[in-house]
Amino acid sequence: LYRMRQENVQAVVMEVSAHAIDMHRIDGIMFDVGCYTNLSQDHLDYFFTMDLYFEAKRSFFDSRYIRRAAVNVDDERAGRILAGLSMPCLRYGISTNADLYARDIEISENGVTFRLCVSGQGEYPVCLKMTGIFNVYNALTAASAAVSLGVDMQHIIRGLESVKAVPGRAEVLETDTPYKVLLDYSHSPEALENILTAVREFARGRVIALFGCGGDRDHGKRPMMGEIGGRLADYCILTSDNPRNEDPQEIINDMLAG
Repeated sequence: LYRMRQENVQAVVMEVSAHAIDMHRIDGIMFDVGCYTNLSQDHLDYFFTMDLYFEAKRSFFDSRYIRRAAVNVDDERAGRILAGLSMPCLRYGISTNADLYARDIEISENGVTFRLCVSGQGEYPVCLKMTGIFNVYNALTAASAAVSLGVDMQHIIRGLESVKAVPGRAEVLETDTPYKVLLDYSHSPEALENILTAVREFARGRVIALFGCGGDRDHGKRPMMGEIGGRLADYCILTSDNPRNEDPQEIINDMLAG
């Protein structure tokens, strides 16, 4: 951040992890707007319970850290975030009443189109170059942060539509084959379910999922990811992610249990 300031960088967007909050890495930094997207099982090797994991995230939404908030009200824990807020908040979502929301969503293998609706401002057509309902939520998060900061809507729409696929995130690989190959960094149950659900929206043939789980991390999510793969894919190939100090076969056995 110091080097960015020296180079006259005007804006910084960053992920604030639960680890960073719990380890006080962000102490002394004031954010103009903080966004809550969602919470799914991960990092229980560090936090042990989902409640402790959530509390770490919730503690970010405090006037010590942020001046404004944007909250995904479709998430089941959003109410607990909203209940403790002491700063202005913009609520966004798809299926719940919100200040900013998406409707008329159309998903294809090439991207997503939808109408971005902003309370008191109107509706705006958006054409994303990235696919999947989770990318609609990502777009709503970005738009909510920008609206909170007073950015003009036309600038917001142009910004959303200019973003191309992020490497490793629902990335369509050039394979010159009669089938599509998508690469996605799905390291949690929700992430795996999101990408497989997205692919199901446009797949015309079988869906084959190749995935693994990391070693020396939350063991509880392994059977959950196995179950999701078995339910949403036609065929699964279980492989090694980064086994670290564990036996790769034991990791796969944990996944097979699901």
